[in-house]
Amino acid sequence: MKLIDDLNLALQYALPHRLLTGLLRALSRWRLAPFKNAMIRLVIRRFQVDMDEAELSEPEDYPHF
Repeated sequence: MKLIDDLNLALQYALPHRLLTGLLRALSRWRLAPFKNAMIRLVIRRFQVDMDEAELSEPEDYPHF
């Protein structure tokens, strides 16, 4: 195993999993438009989502992430 893999594994064990899960859940439910739209656009770009296939094609049309 590479050193970077060992460091990633150690980091995963050190992180407070429930706290991070709760934080990400709360962030995904924010309705603050600039934040919500930025998060949706980030995911669209990162995972190359084809918004033509989505029920709502504009990120602004979704109430939360």
